[in-house]
Amino acid sequence: MSPRRSPEESRASASRGVGLVGLVVGLLACEPPGVGPATNPPRVPGSSGPALNVPYPIAEPERIEGAGRRSLAEASFVHVSLGGPPEAGDHHLPERIASDGPVLVSHFVGPQLRSWTTLRRLAFGRVEPPRGRAVVVDPEELEALELRPPAAAVWLVGPRGTCRASVGAPVVGAYDDLDVLMVGYRLEGCPGRAWAQVGIVADTIPVDFRWVPARAAPEQVLSYGKVGDDPVAPLLPPPQWAREDPPRFELLQLREIPGAEPRMLQAHRAWLSAVPPEGDRAWCEVEVAWTRTDGFFNGRWVDPVPFTAEAVGPFMLGAFVNGPQVDAVIYDDHLDALIIVPPGPLDDMDDTGAWTQVFVTTGPYDDAELDAWGVDPARGPLPVGPSCEPVVDATAP
Repeated sequence: MSPRRSPEESRASASRGVGLVGLVVGLLACEPPGVGPATNPPRVPGSSGPALNVPYPIAEPERIEGAGRRSLAEASFVHVSLGGPPEAGDHHLPERIASDGPVLVSHFVGPQLRSWTTLRRLAFGRVEPPRGRAVVVDPEELEALELRPPAAAVWLVGPRGTCRASVGAPVVGAYDDLDVLMVGYRLEGCPGRAWAQVGIVADTIPVDFRWVPARAAPEQVLSYGKVGDDPVAPLLPPPQWAREDPPRFELLQLREIPGAEPRMLQAHRAWLSAVPPEGDRAWCEVEVAWTRTDGFFNGRWVDPVPFTAEAVGPFMLGAFVNGPQVDAVIYDDHLDALIIVPPGPLDDMDDTGAWTQVFVTTGPYDDAELDAWGVDPARGPLPVGPSCEPVVDATAP
């Protein structure tokens, strides 16, 4: 087992409340998935008393500009396990512990820690724990082990708005492949699984974020030298081609946030020596060179995302969106969550220090799991072809 970073290292700084400037009469409350429209906007505790959590009015765009990004830059983020894959077949963060409803994943306790034996007996007694399942435990006994929730409430973000979930009963789960125990807390008041796997810890949030999953466009395979019909294609940097003879084909893959303005995309540009049939092992005989570009495309250029050196190869999962504006981009980076918050003022996009980047640990993994990340094109970041294992000559001495 070799997790890249501890939960304490990955967790963002403590949240600081962002109060609302004023109350707006006549606005409707956000409608969380699975719940009908509320009669009145929900009241949440603010730094100066209860406040209404409502979006800024569209009639005042200057108040919208940068408000969501500033609040996210000051918030903390946590991993939310939905109890199962959000949508079958779609890319998502790991879901390794089954549960009934959303769970705030908080701690990972391994056998090397003194509290592991006590926690194991507290959750499962003296029998072998049911692997991959979460069980409810006594909160007082858990607190005696100095295991406490990192927050009292978490904002969940879904496709139709936000929902403020209360942190409830603690649960403990055992992983299938590791003797590590997961400690989490049920999130109450926000049913269903149509939520982002990253929750926001903040006193209040000034805008009504929506979770918008990234969507991949159909691949474009062209003869070498041709340019794809998407206007971003000519702006993508060319790959480094190692062979003397030129490539024969060019491939373009685009993944972006639907409806975002400006466009937020992740683009792969690849040069190929051949295009074998899909799924054919002949891929292993194909020379492939590729580049990846992440950024905001405004029609004239791409403002690139300034990833830190810690980023292994982020794969875009989706975004927190306010109206058409992307306020945070969520990536899967080597099985961790990576949250990117652009600067509030759009004029600061070139200032790399104005971007906020936060890693959130999703769990411990062994070396095989970490090495396998990114091999499958469905997981990224490789744009084409399967994993090609080296051929071993069994007759060699």
